[in-house]
Amino acid sequence: MIRIGFFFSPWDRTRRSTGVGRHALEMVGAIGKRDDVDLSLVASQTDCHVAEEIAADRIGQAVVHRLPGGDRLTRLMFIGARCLPVDRWVDGIDWLYCSKEQPVACRNVRLAVNVHDILTVEPQIDGLNNKPSWQSRWRWSQSLKRIRRADLVTTVSEFTKGRLVDRFHFDPDRIVVVGNGVSDLYFREPQESDHEVLEKYDVRPQGYFFSSGSLTRRKGGDLLMAAGRLLREAGHRVPILLSGRRHDRDLLREYEATAATEPDPSLRLLGYIPDEDQAILLSHALALAFPSRYEGFGIPALEAMAAGTIAVCSRIPALTEVAGENGLFVDPNSANQLAETMACLIKGDADRDRYLVRGRRRAAAFRWEHCADRLVNAMRTNARTATEQDSSANSPVNQSAGGRSV
Repeated sequence: MIRIGFFFSPWDRTRRSTGVGRHALEMVGAIGKRDDVDLSLVASQTDCHVAEEIAADRIGQAVVHRLPGGDRLTRLMFIGARCLPVDRWVDGIDWLYCSKEQPVACRNVRLAVNVHDILTVEPQIDGLNNKPSWQSRWRWSQSLKRIRRADLVTTVSEFTKGRLVDRFHFDPDRIVVVGNGVSDLYFREPQESDHEVLEKYDVRPQGYFFSSGSLTRRKGGDLLMAAGRLLREAGHRVPILLSGRRHDRDLLREYEATAATEPDPSLRLLGYIPDEDQAILLSHALALAFPSRYEGFGIPALEAMAAGTIAVCSRIPALTEVAGENGLFVDPNSANQLAETMACLIKGDADRDRYLVRGRRRAAAFRWEHCADRLVNAMRTNARTATEQDSSANSPVNQSAGGRSV
């Protein structure tokens, strides 16, 4: 039995429908259901009640360890300064798992840290206008230095692993790709009862595109607006539904100015929508339009393929890694190419059945329980290797040689 403490910080990001949040919530469920794992949650005083609710919802029950103080103290003392070892307040665990790039201090337990992406410290990405502040870049650089010292470093993709190696010279042999998954909720066929959700969003089956990630340049929001205009000019009045609510201000102003003159804009901002609604909308959409310029993984592409929908994605490393040969790829900076691909789907020129069958088969290979398997196996292997190294260093032969292998 391996005993794992699952550290969330801050909870507000975990509760949002983002890749980071999905990883945290789904991994709690996948790890907590294993018979060979004793899982507990670690949270600040402020968010213990939320941790208890999530544990009850995902795994029935789990011990919740309370750190002293609220979120502010947690960010300052446990994450920022790292002057307080978390395991001082957490008994009976072998590992502490940080599900995102915020390592904490540990004294008597092993630490595993998961890295989703390193966008904040990447060189400027084409098309992005919101460059992170020097303070953000400095904090990220410091965090990555601390992550390097963790007992186990995990990532969500080979792409992110490669960026850690190339940019920060991590040892590739010490990084394990655990990946991301897709929830069972998305593996569905269209149903008659779905009409209530379609009416709620004022769309008809196969009469719209779906996208997610908010109106930001990183997610290709500017391309979606431009592609929508091009489709309208070509006579295709097919709306693009965009979920999310963290928009770039300049793009939002442009969108609002356009919407004020067009009673039926091509792009519709939905704000936050529940996962249940998103799964239904995906299963009835012409395609997912996801022209993101940078991803650490790309969960929306998986969700679309699981729901039986073609994924139209940018040709960037993480998305080609996730979708394989099962997506339609476009230049991440070409609105014309995006519009042309979407027009082909509207006219029925693409071989939909081939993409749908292969896409769903591809998505089925990405299950959260597989991610949990890889994480737990990596922890066991890491701990076993460390024990063997300690035994070797303490052997009589090595001790007589000054503690060095001979």
